[in-house]
Amino acid sequence: PETDTGADYSFADYQIPLMSLAQLYRNDLSHFPLSGQYLSVPEERVQKWKSRLDKFGERPKIGLCWRSFNSGWYKRPFSADLLDLIPVLESGPLVFINLQGDDCKAEIEELKNFNKFTVCEFDDLDIKNDAKEVAALLCALDAVVSCRCWITAFAGALGGPVFTFSAPFNAQMFDLNYDPWAPSTQVFYREYDETWDRCMRKLAAAMIKSLDTK
Repeated sequence: PETDTGADYSFADYQIPLMSLAQLYRNDLSHFPLSGQYLSVPEERVQKWKSRLDKFGERPKIGLCWRSFNSGWYKRPFSADLLDLIPVLESGPLVFINLQGDDCKAEIEELKNFNKFTVCEFDDLDIKNDAKEVAALLCALDAVVSCRCWITAFAGALGGPVFTFSAPFNAQMFDLNYDPWAPSTQVFYREYDETWDRCMRKLAAAMIKSLDTK
C-alpha cells in the first residue's frame, strides 16, 4: 500500500515495481503474443447472456462504459460524459448495453430525453462486484466501447473486440493504435485541447467496419 509519503516495504522480503516486469519480459513488440485472450468463460454462462440479449432484437449488441471509477486528476482526462458518445450511438442500428458500474441512471435518462437514445440495463447485474457475470456478458456482446479502465482490460483479456477512447499519453499501450497486451483492443486518441467528437467518429467508423466483416 502507498501513502502520501511513499510505499511501506518494511514487511516485505523483496519488492519489484510492477512495470519492471514488462522491461524484463516484454521489451520488444515482437515479444507480445498474437492473442491477448488470457481469460475464458464457460459457454453455458455466455449462452445465458446471449439469450437475455436476444430479447432486444437481432441488432448487434454494444457494451458502453464512459467513465473510470478512479476520479483522480490523472484519470479524469481519459473519461468522457455519456453525451460525448453520441457519434457512436448515431453510427447505426445498434443496441447499447450499460457497462458503467456506478450510478448513471440520471445520465441515461438525460441522453434519452436529449436524443431519444436508449442504453439498456440489467438491474440484477452488479457490474462493480460480480466479475463472473460481467465476464460472461462481455463475451456475449458483439463489441465493447469503453474508456481506459478495468472494463477495457477485462474485455481485452477475454479476447473480444474492444474499441477504447483515450487521451495521451498512453504508457501502457505505448501510444499505439492497439493494445499489445490485448491485440483485439483498438485505441482512438484525442488531443488534450479538443473535444471527444473527432475521436468518437473515428472509433464509430472502425466499430461499424468491424461489425460489417463479422
